[in-house]
Parts: sequence; C-alpha cells; structure tokens
Amino acid sequence: MIPEGYDESKFRYNPVSPEYMYNTVSDFEKNLEKYKKVMFSWLEGYSINLRINIPMLYRIVERIDQRKDYYLYFHSNHKNAMRMSQAKEVALFCYWFLKYKPLSFEEAYNDAKFFEENSYTLNELYVAYILITFIVGLDEENQRFFNAKVVSTFTYSMTNREISKEAIILYVESFLTNDLEFEEEA
Repeated sequence: MIPEGYDESKFRYNPVSPEYMYNTVSDFEKNLEKYKKVMFSWLEGYSINLRINIPMLYRIVERIDQRKDYYLYFHSNHKNAMRMSQAKEVALFCYWFLKYKPLSFEEAYNDAKFFEENSYTLNELYVAYILITFIVGLDEENQRFFNAKVVSTFTYSMTNREISKEAIILYVESFLTNDLEFEEEA
C-alpha cells in the first residue's frame, strides 16, 4: 500500500540505474581495500590480489534495492511509509553475498588452498567481517560476543547450513538496542 502523500515515483518497478550500480560497486571496492589490509594481516602466504565478479555485485545491489521497494510497498500503511533499516540492508547484503560468492583469489590455486585449510571461502570470511564490524560498530561492548571460536562456528554455519534472509536480519537486529531502533525510524 502506498501511504497518503507519498511520491509514487519513488517506486522504481524498473531495473536499478547503471549509475547507481556503478557507484555502489565503486564504494564496495573502496571498502574491500580496507578489508584486505585487515585480512592479509591474518593470512600469510596468500596473494593480496583478489578477483571481484562485478556482475554478481550488480545483482546484489539490485536485490537489495528490490527489497527496499518491497518494504515500502508491503509494510507501509496509509499513513506511514516503512523504510528498510540499515541493519536490514547490511544483513541482506551479507545474505546475497553468500549466495552469489563474488569474491575469489586471482589465482585458483589460492582459492583451493584457502578452502582446504579453512573449509570456507573468502566470501564467508568477508561476510563474517562485515557482520561483526557492523555489530561492534553499533556498540563496542558487543565485542565480547566475538572470538576466534565464534568466527569459526559462524563461517562454518554460513558455508554448510541453510540460513535464510530473515535469519540473518534477525541475528543482526538482535544486537540493536531500543535507542538504536528508534533512531532509525525517526
């Protein structure tokens, strides 16, 4: 339902513009460079050169955008427009990242070696990094919930268990405090 007085043109019903996709992927690449500095401080013996499947990143951007429209249309009432929170957006990004797996080492040998040593790919490690940094960014005290064993269990689960979009959203939202929830709705 479209709320009263809400500009219907905000519903695209069309593919995301190439400019928006390009800008979003450019932002991702900048953030990936920050991640690589952290990741390669943990991982010795691996090439720092990574391959990014850009069409899969475009698909991720498109899926998140479609979900924004979904929330706006199906969760709004005639008076209030429902917008997707940042927590939901991060969770959806992670869900689709796990599905499409757009990240790999430039050399296939490193992918095989990494998987053999860890039983997961760079994609699961990157999603764990994104989720943990987001959750700790919400409140630094959340750091107490994460250690090497938790990360190991987390990456195992993302690799070998079926995790829905809603489960990841619920996981991330479980770290929100009432103050944070109200700030996002304002």
